[in-house]
Amino acid sequence: MIQIKDGTPGAAVFLAVLGTVLILTPGAAVSALVRCFGLVLIMIGTFRFVPQLHSRLHHAAGNAALVSSALTVGAGFLVMLCPEKAASVFPLFAGILILLIGMVHLMHALAAKRSGDPAARMMFVFSVITLICGAMICLNPFSAVTTLVRMIGVILVYNGITGFWMEAKHC
Repeated sequence: MIQIKDGTPGAAVFLAVLGTVLILTPGAAVSALVRCFGLVLIMIGTFRFVPQLHSRLHHAAGNAALVSSALTVGAGFLVMLCPEKAASVFPLFAGILILLIGMVHLMHALAAKRSGDPAARMMFVFSVITLICGAMICLNPFSAVTTLVRMIGVILVYNGITGFWMEAKHC
């Protein structure tokens, strides 16, 4: 007989439901998360901007802080208006970094081949796979984000189901 204690099953069900939502609507989840980030930028910029307006000090540091605050608010509005483009910036940087790492690995593979290392062929294959992955992320960064969100959703569903099952068996 299955007996359940505490509120752990509620957490397990919540994780499974959240994971299902992420799997079914990754774009909406990313968009909502990015819009929340934009709102935070607007709030931070506003909270820094308003005191600067009331300040009687007109010096370079005060002016720089005023401009910085205004730019933060502007960035927040841009993120709110174009969440997909904003979300694609982060994986684009990751894709470029992965491409650079792949190039470094490729140089190591070529050096290994010149020195007669028997692992050079596998090093070359891994380098090419890394370069392909980096290029795929750079070519379609928003898709990379939605794929990542789906993977997180699958992990959450798995975690929710196994957590519920383990808690039921443990009682």
